[in-house]
Amino acid sequence: MKKHAVYILLITIALCSCNQKNTQKLEGKATDLKEILKNDSISKIEKLNAMVNSYPADPESYYKRALAYMDIDSLELAASDMKSVMMLDTTNAKYFNSLGELYVRLTEFSAADAAFEKSLGLDSSFATPCTNKGELLYYKKAYNPAFEYINKGLRRNPNDPKAYFLKGLIYLDQKNIERSVSSFQTALEQDPSYYQAYIQLGIISELQKKPAQAYLYYNNAIKIDSLQTDGYYNRGMYYLKADSVQKAQQDFKKLLSLNEKSPRANYNLGTIALRNLNYAEAFQYFSAAISLNLEYAEAYAARGYASELQGKKADAVADYNRCLEINPKNNIATQGKKRLRN
Repeated sequence: MKKHAVYILLITIALCSCNQKNTQKLEGKATDLKEILKNDSISKIEKLNAMVNSYPADPESYYKRALAYMDIDSLELAASDMKSVMMLDTTNAKYFNSLGELYVRLTEFSAADAAFEKSLGLDSSFATPCTNKGELLYYKKAYNPAFEYINKGLRRNPNDPKAYFLKGLIYLDQKNIERSVSSFQTALEQDPSYYQAYIQLGIISELQKKPAQAYLYYNNAIKIDSLQTDGYYNRGMYYLKADSVQKAQQDFKKLLSLNEKSPRANYNLGTIALRNLNYAEAFQYFSAAISLNLEYAEAYAARGYASELQGKKADAVADYNRCLEINPKNNIATQGKKRLRN
């Protein structure tokens, strides 16, 4: 996937030097396209495919399809379409901003920064690339310059929920809980459907020992988007702490149905199986967690304990040893080895 990101960057650099826009006359079967676009049985991607086929010289067609691919995490296909966009038009600030957002998803942060700078160079009043540069600086823990760019963005667009959300994350890193909460709440005032703001407010509520409030935030997040996993994970942990084991199990299974490659969901289902004395089932869940994260010390310790409870001493010792290689301070593995030596 990275080769596509690098390729787009090379294309972008080459075209930026020309700063050109393709002005070829758009042609296509407009009547047929209108019929396709009105047909509700045709998927969004199929409609965008028809638009690209009808208007192959229109960068907007490729751009819209690239955004649709990004929405479904098809980043390689999005990269291909953004390449086409840049071959047709290098004068549009929003194209460079979205290219930067794609680079962020591809973890090509230097290229992302260059794209955001190009976007601002084309339109200095554009708020979004300011906020996006602030996000990059937040990742680098360069908090003061991050604030500068985020605030620049807010001066251009004072209603941007993402800007307030990022400020909340920075304040949280700085352990300024009051300002963090205020920023997340402001993000929700601007956009009541801002999923991650609910998650962060739920986490903070738990830190403040306000579990009932945290539960409400997690519930709201799940109501807003039942296909994201953070709400189920955090609510599942809330249920575990509240000793509502069956409800916790339901949430972790739901999470696993959405993301079968979640080490945390497998691990927590393993702990619930242990609690229910289902040692073989627990072993399977812990093994799944380890297969997804080979450095998961807690999963090795827990699997070792499941083996120990089944009388499999050699397997238990092997897992305890592996756990302690990763985390020498793990108490479960340390105590387990002591028991098995006696």
